[in-house]
Amino acid sequence: MNIKPAHLKKDSNPFRQKQNEQNKKEMKEQFKSVDLSKPQYFHLRNELVYHLLIANLEKLSLNVHLKEIDSFALVSLANTIDLLSEVERDLQKYGTTTIGKDKDGMKKVIASPLVSMRNTTLSTLNQQLKQLQLDPQTRQLLTSSVLNDVNMFEFDVDSLEEDKDIQALILKAIGK
Repeated sequence: MNIKPAHLKKDSNPFRQKQNEQNKKEMKEQFKSVDLSKPQYFHLRNELVYHLLIANLEKLSLNVHLKEIDSFALVSLANTIDLLSEVERDLQKYGTTTIGKDKDGMKKVIASPLVSMRNTTLSTLNQQLKQLQLDPQTRQLLTSSVLNDVNMFEFDVDSLEEDKDIQALILKAIGK
């Protein structure tokens, strides 16, 4: 079974090649850029974190597989990042240990409850990243199978014709 993405398949059979071209068009249609602005009726702890998250996703071209419905998951991810940041600040301020009392009333050093909160929040963050295909492993697969295909990008032919210098450099680089 060939599990390659449609845009990477090469086939000598004309019928299958036509099917692959159709699949490629459908895949390109699926990966159009969408508006990931903050959903209006969803609680957001820190709007700046959300906007920074979206800006970084766009900068790295990691938003092509996301849809409008994912904006709710992105808000949840931004909330988790903000909570983790708050817990980390508190850990720096108060430390990782605290003084507590055992059942006999004796003072003893115990781990701060913030440590377990940080660990839980980190696990939640990692799970959310995996669900959105933004963790390093699935991002690598996504990048290699989708973002590196020249056919996935839309070019404005008029702007390419205007810039003859870039075309000359490309032709020179490939040896034509």
